[in-house]
Amino acid sequence: MKKPSSQIIIIVVLALMVLGFAYNKWGGIIAASIKYKFTRTSDRDLLQIGDINAKLKIVEYYSYDCEYCKIFEDEIKPKIVRNYISDSRVRWVFRPVDPDFGIAVLCANEQGKFLNYHDSIFRHASIISKEEDLKVIARNVGINEEVFWRCYSSGKYETMVIRWYNDLISDLRKHKIAEDKRGTPAFLIGDEMITGMQSYDVIAAMIEEKLKK
Repeated sequence: MKKPSSQIIIIVVLALMVLGFAYNKWGGIIAASIKYKFTRTSDRDLLQIGDINAKLKIVEYYSYDCEYCKIFEDEIKPKIVRNYISDSRVRWVFRPVDPDFGIAVLCANEQGKFLNYHDSIFRHASIISKEEDLKVIARNVGINEEVFWRCYSSGKYETMVIRWYNDLISDLRKHKIAEDKRGTPAFLIGDEMITGMQSYDVIAAMIEEKLKK
């Protein structure tokens, strides 16, 4: 039997490395979004991934143009999705608090494209300067641009995003977060709140503690 050439072996190894990286970064999110179909639990929980019956609910308040939110999105959240959300223990609720982007992702969600639009906005937030850019992103992720724009320009979700912002302020006060610690990202993990850029170990420890109760 003829042995495979060294070039073929190298190509196969590189392909496996690329697939491994892709799964580690996005596999959990993809699995979670495909596996679970949501019914609306409340008006405030329109954007979420994970099992609707998960023991622990985590609310993330964030802004798409927040540097630390993007770092968390890229480096920390995929590990949480893989280790806690994809196995049904945690439900993750997204609450973007910047009005234009928040309304846009809600309109994308109407067409089943929240995660696609969400990821694209995080990648391009620094160069988005006008509303037309939001339409371009919609087109690029396979959203019906006309339907999206009709939703966005109607203002139908403006009240929702304002409510999320007010929820953030209310939760910060309720949990007595110091003025100099108030910002995004902010996480309501069960009945406890933390703010700012957090390591995976810190959040995982809090999750484990809540799951034991």
